[in-house]
Amino acid sequence: MDIPELDAMITRPLSRRDLSRCVRVSKKWHRIFVPYLWRDLTWIGKHAVADMVLKDYINTCTYRHEQKHHQNSLKTPHGKRHAPSSVTPPTTRLAKYAHWIRVLPDAEVLRATFASLCFNHREQHPSDPMPPTEAKLMHQLYKQCTNLQIDHLKIRADSIMMGGDVLRVITEYLVPRARHLQIGTAQSNNMSSGNIKDLLSSSSSALEELTLQVCISCSKLETTYNHAVSTPWKQLKKLNLLSNRYPKANAFWEWLWKGCGTVQQLRVDNVGKLRHSLVEGIVAHMPRLNKIHLYKPSSEDTEAILSTRHQGWKEVFIACGGPYPQLSSHLMKHSVTLERLTFYDVYGMTDKEIAQLLACCPSLRDFTDTQFNSGRSREGFNAQFFIDQDRDGSLKPWMCETSLRILKIRIRILPRTDAGEDRVTEYYPGQAREIQKRVYDRLARFTHLETLCLGGEYASPVLSRLEMSLKSGLDKLSGLKRLKELDVSNMRSQIGKQEVKWMAKQWPKLRVIRGLPEENRTKKAVKWLQQNHPEIILR
Repeated sequence: MDIPELDAMITRPLSRRDLSRCVRVSKKWHRIFVPYLWRDLTWIGKHAVADMVLKDYINTCTYRHEQKHHQNSLKTPHGKRHAPSSVTPPTTRLAKYAHWIRVLPDAEVLRATFASLCFNHREQHPSDPMPPTEAKLMHQLYKQCTNLQIDHLKIRADSIMMGGDVLRVITEYLVPRARHLQIGTAQSNNMSSGNIKDLLSSSSSALEELTLQVCISCSKLETTYNHAVSTPWKQLKKLNLLSNRYPKANAFWEWLWKGCGTVQQLRVDNVGKLRHSLVEGIVAHMPRLNKIHLYKPSSEDTEAILSTRHQGWKEVFIACGGPYPQLSSHLMKHSVTLERLTFYDVYGMTDKEIAQLLACCPSLRDFTDTQFNSGRSREGFNAQFFIDQDRDGSLKPWMCETSLRILKIRIRILPRTDAGEDRVTEYYPGQAREIQKRVYDRLARFTHLETLCLGGEYASPVLSRLEMSLKSGLDKLSGLKRLKELDVSNMRSQIGKQEVKWMAKQWPKLRVIRGLPEENRTKKAVKWLQQNHPEIILR
């Protein structure tokens, strides 16, 4: 019926082998299925793509040579017409189907493959008058793929520093098509701000994410930038600055900030000297920014950046930093708008301050507190502060009780344990179970939870002692009807067959359980789940 939407639905679940068989059924089927067969070439591998491009390049060179030779052989006196050429253009697979290609292997991977292929070709054909180069092969490929779609383009710093034809091909064909442009890698060296600026100037106005992972050095042309001209980005949503060092290249940063009017999420590693320019850029040019990710920030960096958004932050992610004596008070100013709060190996905040913050966030959907126990960070969330009860024993209401969807924390049941022993020191008999039941009472209030992780994402010498057993009060969590994922990794849990039966019955949407301990009683629970509830994935 020639309905493209219907064709796409039919071809989506088919494998490459099925598509290749469909292409050979008839001319009509060939016309319908060829675009879907050639849409994505990552499945055939980089070497197959490189070989196809080399053949196309050789055929093109041969055609041009024969055409030129034919024209020279038919030279006639002035005023007479030439005889028509009998040389026909080549019909290689790339020339025939390139316009259907949407996805190719990574550009840097292809570049390295082309370089190796060209070296082998020169070794085998030393007398070739037009030997291929990596730049020529890249040009041969990308100029024909007129409908290429690039979701994430990674450009190594050495590709830019080398310059030449390779950089021209990247700038002309790849950068304008990239939706996510990444300049540099973790091993990148210094790069001139002028070179970066020239590269960014060729990017598309539809660029959605920009990542700079290079150590930027001041350009000699730094003072010649036209501050009145800004970058043309109209859909840029994410800006990632992942360098280990930022210079005071104020002209470059001012030029960059002017193009960030639509940025909503910003990630900065090692703010350092960039603080003053960044704060001014956020205030003056990023009115839509509401998500901030900071890695290894100082207390001054964090406070200065958080204070720039008077309308309130929606997402705050802080990793590997501290101490932060005033962080709680700064975050409290944004408690009304906070939707996601993540602490990743952060120290300097107390459990009491975190509990007070959670109690004041009516829109919080995701709270993650991951600690490495590096000697200076907290060993987990103290259960007494997590319970947060009044003097009469009733739990204090938290404003995030109905909004929270994801909770990832490690809870310490008792403040003191015996080092090197697998038991808890109780100040009176039954104290551990009593505290656990109060923890369940607090967890039971998060009635909209979908993901619950209570052991922490990473192993720690101080494991959570929450048993997650029916005897310890697990049945108090029967109201978590929306729970989809449970993570009990790095916990001294006591989950057995009765517990998993209860979970499968009380949590009808449960689909993933992670980190079940390898014990005899747990093996029976795993076997029962596999036989009776295969839809629940165990990891």
